[in-house]
Amino acid sequence: MGYCRAVLLGSVRKAMRSRVLVVNGKGGCGKTTVATNLASTIANRGQRVALMDYEREACASAWLGWRGHYVPSITRTQGASMYETTAFSLRIPPGHDCMVIDGSSGLTGSDLDLPLQQADLVLVPLMPSPFDLEATARFLAELRASRSVRRRRVAVAVIVMRLPECEETVARFADSVRKLAVPCAAVFRDHPVYNAAAAKGLGISEVAGNEDERVEAAAWERLVDDWVMVTSEPPAKVPANGTANGHAGTQPQARKLELEPMSGLARLS
Repeated sequence: MGYCRAVLLGSVRKAMRSRVLVVNGKGGCGKTTVATNLASTIANRGQRVALMDYEREACASAWLGWRGHYVPSITRTQGASMYETTAFSLRIPPGHDCMVIDGSSGLTGSDLDLPLQQADLVLVPLMPSPFDLEATARFLAELRASRSVRRRRVAVAVIVMRLPECEETVARFADSVRKLAVPCAAVFRDHPVYNAAAAKGLGISEVAGNEDERVEAAAWERLVDDWVMVTSEPPAKVPANGTANGHAGTQPQARKLELEPMSGLARLS
């Protein structure tokens, strides 16, 4: 597992995780939304990022085709073909800092284990419904059983997508997320700004003009700061279960899912 370009943030030296795998066994959970917005947020920080499209529908590839020349470029890479191995296809293009992988919902067993062997961070999008919770719980169990996750220092976290601004729903769903026993890295609202940005080949960080867009863009920035950027020093000890939330000493903490008292917006604290 490798970490790419190191940067100084205050007195702490940090590096970027080189391969971020966005995946869930259930379709329609927001994987492409996470992958494209994560890639655009990183690109707008001046980093060279590649986006790999593993989905048969190739939605991430279509999004890249809609991007204009006035926004930072993101390199498209394709999943393994019959002429190359998965490990070869997952190589980071020369001159690039990291790769974001939009994983297919059909990745299971050995097909899932191959990208896990290369990933430094696994983000699992989750929609707030009983069906999604059940399917995600099964998928997380498969991740825990994976040899790559158990033997390597692979960080795993869930991302809550399209959370409605309803206090009762947030409270009920927050309890269900805690029972998954996996850190929650970010929460994003059910807001039309995502579809509007995607239709232009843009990420939220590239359309942050009004207050709603700025709130969402700030959440993506926090996700990158907390989970994609890590201290460049190796940890003193690997957790017993073989998974990690980051490097020792600066591990991202699982945050509490709640509502902001004034605005009613869902957030992590």
